[in-house]
Amino acid sequence: MLFVSAPPLRAAYPARLSVRPVARPPSLLAVVGAVVAPLVVVYAALYLSAAVARPLSDLGGAGYNALRLIVSVALCLAPLAVWPFRARSYALTAGLTLAALALVNLVHAIEYSELVTIGAIDATLATTGREAREFFRGRGATLALVALGATLSLTAVVAFAGRVPRGLQIPGRVRLTAGALGLAGLAVLVAFPMRLFPISTLKNAVDYLDHQARYQDALAARAGHSFGASSAVAWDEPPVVVLVLGESTRRGALGLYGYHRPTTPELSGLDGLVTFEDAVAAASVTQPSVSMMLSAATPATLADHPEGSWLALAREVGFETVWISNQDRTDGTATALLADDADRVVYTSHSWSASGQLDGDVLPVLDRVLADRTGPLAVVVHLMGAHDDYALRYPDRFARFGHGSYPPARNAALASTERAMIDHYDNAVAYTDWVVAEVFRRAEATGAPAAGVFVSDHGENLYDTPARLRGHGVPGTTAYEIEVPLALWSTPSFRAARPDLVDAAERNRALPVSTADLFWGLADLVGADWSGARAERNPFSPQFQPAPRRVLLPTGDVVDARSLTGEGTSRPDNYARISTSPYVTIPWVPSRSTSR
Repeated sequence: MLFVSAPPLRAAYPARLSVRPVARPPSLLAVVGAVVAPLVVVYAALYLSAAVARPLSDLGGAGYNALRLIVSVALCLAPLAVWPFRARSYALTAGLTLAALALVNLVHAIEYSELVTIGAIDATLATTGREAREFFRGRGATLALVALGATLSLTAVVAFAGRVPRGLQIPGRVRLTAGALGLAGLAVLVAFPMRLFPISTLKNAVDYLDHQARYQDALAARAGHSFGASSAVAWDEPPVVVLVLGESTRRGALGLYGYHRPTTPELSGLDGLVTFEDAVAAASVTQPSVSMMLSAATPATLADHPEGSWLALAREVGFETVWISNQDRTDGTATALLADDADRVVYTSHSWSASGQLDGDVLPVLDRVLADRTGPLAVVVHLMGAHDDYALRYPDRFARFGHGSYPPARNAALASTERAMIDHYDNAVAYTDWVVAEVFRRAEATGAPAAGVFVSDHGENLYDTPARLRGHGVPGTTAYEIEVPLALWSTPSFRAARPDLVDAAERNRALPVSTADLFWGLADLVGADWSGARAERNPFSPQFQPAPRRVLLPTGDVVDARSLTGEGTSRPDNYARISTSPYVTIPWVPSRSTSR
């Protein structure tokens, strides 16, 4: 495998050449194999997932992923030109690092035909053990492929690296070639911007940490913020205002919006319900979406928004505030920090092992909160809604839909497993309908003037696209991920106290609304008045003026909602991009203690 250098060279460089013999080609190939093996596994997964998800005639991904693989190989081998005497260490370190990064990217590639994004890092760090277990439930094929890929990667890395001698001198022509390949790879990357493994993953991780630091600065400014608000309403009786946050509930799956299945019989039967016909979420994942619902932040200003939340505003005008959640608490997330603005926080999901804990568990807690109130009350109820795994989101008595009874055109395009998945989803939506209606009924039963808002954080893909996407927050955001239900409910006594608000909502119901406008409507519901109030952004105001609706993508880009279609796209550069906003939603700061 190795040969000893000639005597004249030994005399000139005795120490170095005695321990670092020149490599024959097999040793160099071993270095290449250790570094390249994880890259091949990842890009093979990208290609195969694209081939399965799209007709081969429409693939276009084979050549693109082949180019990405070549450029990635060139960049990863370039350090050999800098570390000519550390080949074995580099092969082992780089190979194992790439193999570890490959595991995360394998899951993303298999499920979404794309590499990990900043949004994926955000969602992963905000994911609890329960959510992770539910994500992989029913994804045995994904787990098997990931295990196979990990085995192949690690085996190749160890086998190849083991063949590289401890001391190795790489010939100058090889070093020159490696350097040239690296420069060529960089040139291609500059000329044709593309997301490469592992470059994009490492860059996203660095950007994510940088964004967290920026967000902590914003939090410091937010901590001392005061709206300077006062109450603009003289309530005859202390009111009850409830915001119900649904999860992953797409507008098109609700009977309220014309869905062919009766998934919302309870809400449809409520008196005093105003349904907004064209509402879109400001983001396709929970953390930024909820942040923009409950604050004055927009997709363009989310990372640096210094003001407090709706709960802080409600407290300023005399409301007791409570946050009830059936989602696991993850300290440091945006939703946990928003919850900490409340006077009292209660989580009905106490452990990651409580998989499938139902949203109905929030109702006894709400009953106690309503019974204990002594004045105006503002409550946020955060549900698990229709989040994957859908089959865990409803009790047996709500297993109403089955056997794939869809319109003929839709039915013909679905596999039996896909029809079963949509059945589970629709059952979860039906159960959410019952829970939301119960929340409103129990608020009404107090006899106080009561109002409620039901909205989902984002929607969901359900095999609607040529790529057969399911889920949300995926590369190539579709319209199905941002089209959400939005409804205002009120009792007769609340409508008597605030006829202007309810009448304006009724008039505005057909206008285009963003969930980033909701903060201003919620502020109006609690009667808050302050110098920064913006009636033109309040969908419950006669002065409401629809504005272009922006959406924050998982990539960090901010786009016009109209550019997101039902087809989706495989790469974010196909969007009508407006600007880039740091995708920051998880500040790593200590949270205050909460009641449980």
